[in-house]
Amino acid sequence: MFVYLVIRKIYRMRDLKVTTVTTASLQLREYPKLPPPKDIAKETLVIFFSWLGASQKAIDKYFELYHSLGYDILHVPGNVKHFAWPPTSVNLARTVLDYVCTELSHYRFLLIHSTSIGSYNYTSCLMEMNRNPLKYWNFSVRLVGNVFDSITYGSYERMRISVSYGLTKSSFIRVLIQQLLALYFIVTKSITVDFYKEGMKTFKEQQAQVPSIFFYCKNDPLCDHSLTDVMVSDWHKRMTPPVLNVCWDSSVHAGHLFKHKDEYLTYHESFMEAVRNFQTEKRGKTHKLHNKSKL
Repeated sequence: MFVYLVIRKIYRMRDLKVTTVTTASLQLREYPKLPPPKDIAKETLVIFFSWLGASQKAIDKYFELYHSLGYDILHVPGNVKHFAWPPTSVNLARTVLDYVCTELSHYRFLLIHSTSIGSYNYTSCLMEMNRNPLKYWNFSVRLVGNVFDSITYGSYERMRISVSYGLTKSSFIRVLIQQLLALYFIVTKSITVDFYKEGMKTFKEQQAQVPSIFFYCKNDPLCDHSLTDVMVSDWHKRMTPPVLNVCWDSSVHAGHLFKHKDEYLTYHESFMEAVRNFQTEKRGKTHKLHNKSKL
């Protein structure tokens, strides 16, 4: 499938960008000019994996958050087909990885923000990087942080529920969709269920050693908060960079930024400070290695 670039100039006086990528197209949208960003922001691209059924108004709030800090954004929207037929998620992952490693190679650092089933598409990227480490090493070494927001974690049943919630608000239709998907997964186990299980193992055990933060809540039917707690605890033990977790007793799936705005922004600010410290340290190490190579 050919990938083509469509540039839509929403406003003429705009600097910071949002690029939306699908398996069929790459779409560039320019956003309002903001105060000149810090140098480290100019070097960093935020890759935002959005949730299923996300409205543009809701997504724009995240774009505004990162634009206020001076970052450009690559937006990777979620689609039900990515979950229902994993090969489409793999194709999307390859498109994202290839584009970031070639057309967006001028960004020195990459920051991931994945929300809900968007973490599933990001996991497809991780799996592709594992399969082709030499091809995508450029992506791996540029990673400097992960924001995991309302991840659908615990089992593929959780993801199945998440899909039904993303498609309709009707409780009856949600149950019907979940039952149909359960039957579908029995028939397509080798392509769907086995892929989901490999993905969950990859997400849990093969993340980059970079600062990470989890936003989730105890009343989310799409995320097993107890298993997320265990995973975060494991990351704390084996990762050197900081791993932060924010778990509310009550909140809204993929809506923590809106339900607990002040707290969300405070924790996010602390996380971004950890990312900037990590970037400074990483840039210093790269500079030392560069100097040694000249000797």
